[in-house]
Amino acid sequence: MIDLLSHYSKNIWNLAFRGCVTRLAEVLKAEPQLAKSVDKDGITPLWWLLDDEAKALDIVDLFLSHGTDPSLKNQEGRTAANWATTRGMLEVAQVLRKAAGE
Repeated sequence: MIDLLSHYSKNIWNLAFRGCVTRLAEVLKAEPQLAKSVDKDGITPLWWLLDDEAKALDIVDLFLSHGTDPSLKNQEGRTAANWATTRGMLEVAQVLRKAAGE
């Protein structure tokens, strides 16, 4: 059911978490401002990556190319790169740090 509904969803958070790269690209092409979304805790969509690092890297590239700021920190002072490192996604963390100018 999730796969079926993902073809219609515009929820970039869930699309990223589910690894729906193609649909996410379509949504961001139509509404690029969604890539700059930040929740009340300071979390960007870059925090909502699936465990598949190859797909996660594709999603990171999409978000970065549409303006997601990798240097933003959450309320605890952590970045998406910090979260990626905690999750063992070292390549993702490296890309995010480079994009943030660290």
